[in-house]
Amino acid sequence: MKYVYRALYQKQEVTGHLEAMSEKEVIEYLRNNKYFPLDIKRASEGRIVFLSSLLERVTDDDIIAYFRQVGIMLNAGMTITGAHDILVEQIDKQSLRDLIMQISTSIKSGKSYSSALAQTPGKFPKLVVSLVTAGEVSGKLNEILLKLSDDLEKQRDFKSRFKSAMTYPVIVMVGVVAVVFILITFVVPQLLGLYTELNIELPVTTQILMSMSTFSAKWWPLILIGVGGGVYALRKRMATESGQWWYYTTIMNIPIVGPLVKVAGLVTATRTLSLLLSAGVLVLDSINIVVDATANVIFQKAFRNVYSSIQKGLTISQGFEKEGVFPPVLVQMAAVGERTGKLDEILLKISEYFESETNNAMKALTTAIEPMILVVMGGVVLFIVMAVLSPIYNLTSQIGN
Repeated sequence: MKYVYRALYQKQEVTGHLEAMSEKEVIEYLRNNKYFPLDIKRASEGRIVFLSSLLERVTDDDIIAYFRQVGIMLNAGMTITGAHDILVEQIDKQSLRDLIMQISTSIKSGKSYSSALAQTPGKFPKLVVSLVTAGEVSGKLNEILLKLSDDLEKQRDFKSRFKSAMTYPVIVMVGVVAVVFILITFVVPQLLGLYTELNIELPVTTQILMSMSTFSAKWWPLILIGVGGGVYALRKRMATESGQWWYYTTIMNIPIVGPLVKVAGLVTATRTLSLLLSAGVLVLDSINIVVDATANVIFQKAFRNVYSSIQKGLTISQGFEKEGVFPPVLVQMAAVGERTGKLDEILLKISEYFESETNNAMKALTTAIEPMILVVMGGVVLFIVMAVLSPIYNLTSQIGN
């Protein structure tokens, strides 16, 4: 459970929150770190604490900076406890400071650095713990931490670019649909009401627009409820394994978008596998960690099958080839890496190649979608304008004749 505390530290009053089993554990933790506790209570006792935890949550950027700073200080010859003591004094963000204090206390109590990270639930994935463990065993923890921070930074930047590229067209299309809905529901009825009073013969386009407008104006609350319910139901379905399978199976079969999603899913997987192997993590353990690090459920199942294939005596490249979902270039280059004994380096090169291909595909997709969106918007606007103005044109022509 989470506790909130007020304490004195170096003659200054500080506040923070900690995960602990009891209030006694919080007091012991604070005293061990030279804090004098003033007040301790359960976090659920106040809404302000909840809002504060949302605003001060530990972000990916915080974790990247933390590993980089620890790696640099270890490189300079400092001990792991000394590095954490300096970070506790320097960092202003309370939530990050609390996390580092928790890790520092675990290390000072005799636990290894990897065990201390593993005891902070939800903060550090299995990938991080395994790499730190490998760094401790090999005596190259400083190098591993610097590599890890660089890798996490690359993953963050790539995911951000990919999400932006995939989100932009959706936002634009939603905006177009919203504008058209507002026009048809609230603006067009005002314009077309005149034609009803004149009792004139209307073109087909105007009749279609009037039918759409009448339906939308009458039932727009139900339409909005239906759309909201559909989005909610879709999100609930996406939270299930079957929903994830449906999503990835569907999107990977869409032209242009499908290959992009497929290659993008392999960027993180190949980079993670390369990093783990270069750190000395066993092949089977590395594959198992890659399963957790991969979001695409199709690749998750494929890597699980590769794990089973390796257990039966096959090589990684043979396991890749057996699945049929991995690109031939990955299978062939993995085989080369196995023959040369440089599989980790080859996988890193493949990851960079996949990332380059994804970036080019994202640029091409964005470039292709923009004119398509303009054409669709232009067509919708042209239809509405023609439907509204055609009766006026016909009426003036009849009066002129």
